[in-house]
Amino acid sequence: MSEAASSSEAFWSDAAKAAQVIALDPHAIGGIWVQCRRSGAVEDWLQYLRDCLGPDAPYVRIPLSADDSRLLGGLDLASTLSAGRPVVDRGLIADANGGIALLPNAECVRSATVAALTSALDNGSLAVEREGISAKIETRFGVVALYEGGEAAAPALRERLAMQIDFTSVSALAPMKT
Repeated sequence: MSEAASSSEAFWSDAAKAAQVIALDPHAIGGIWVQCRRSGAVEDWLQYLRDCLGPDAPYVRIPLSADDSRLLGGLDLASTLSAGRPVVDRGLIADANGGIALLPNAECVRSATVAALTSALDNGSLAVEREGISAKIETRFGVVALYEGGEAAAPALRERLAMQIDFTSVSALAPMKT
């Protein structure tokens, strides 16, 4: 076996183990910092992680465009009017409870998003006090931060993620086995 093939197998073995460890308890691990360029290899690894998590575990994508209401939740106006009482709309962070929050383009994330994520990671819950409502929502999740280069990345988030993997020089698709 060539040295390159051996190196590739070792990389994918480590990548598979990282996904398996995160899937055991995403919140305890905090998550993983993934240096990458978008590629089939990264997508394969993300799919493998989803498979390791199981079908019922949340896997929530946090878009760069998500504002505070979408991230943190708030008053669900339509449900509130229908129910005749305040109804809390869970945000993306709360939706990730028990699973993974995927953060593409981590180098471009707003500081407010980083602050919300790190607070939820640290506390295991999210205090929603907006628009006349007050609620405490459990948020035990892990973060998969995809760093595609460029700007300095959010150190406050990065220091909370237990693992790092570098896909920047990986071109082959993943030969991972479950």
